[in-house]
Amino acid sequence: MAAPAQREDTLAAVRQAAAAGDARATRTLIRELQRSMHAVARAVLGNDHPDVDDVLQDAALGLVLGLQRFRGESSIAYYAHRITLRTALRAGQRSAARRQLAERVAMLEVADWETLETAQALAMTNRRRAVVRALARLKPEVADTFMLHVILGHTVEEIVELRQITIGTVLSRIRTAKQQLRRMLRHMT
Repeated sequence: MAAPAQREDTLAAVRQAAAAGDARATRTLIRELQRSMHAVARAVLGNDHPDVDDVLQDAALGLVLGLQRFRGESSIAYYAHRITLRTALRAGQRSAARRQLAERVAMLEVADWETLETAQALAMTNRRRAVVRALARLKPEVADTFMLHVILGHTVEEIVELRQITIGTVLSRIRTAKQQLRRMLRHMT
């Protein structure tokens, strides 16, 4: 397996060709980034969310359309992850009303709550939705930093390198996100 820097150099050449309109390079770029973009979508929406594949497709389209605007201030993989993150957050908001209606109908069909496990699963789903809605209300740079650290598991040092910001800014954004999320989630529940 190629080292990250070596892989990024390869992707930079492919990205440039894709930005110039090379269809083969575009397919290669998407194929190379697809797995990690899919992981971001699953991290935000959950493994079993019905819109994960749609989010991945929309994010790939957003990446292709954004290649012309990409300034190279970060890796193309990081750029793709940010697009996927934002696409997943928007999808979570859009589908919330649809899911709530489906849950209400399903609850009407349930004659009896036989197990605590079912109730716990529903509570987890509702909490995940509340967190996605709250994340979407944060400033994008705060949400991105928080998601990179908490959901995608990047260290503070990795975020400093990826975003080209100071360690203090990273810590401040994470702290701000936690405070705002706590406040929003208290009012949502």
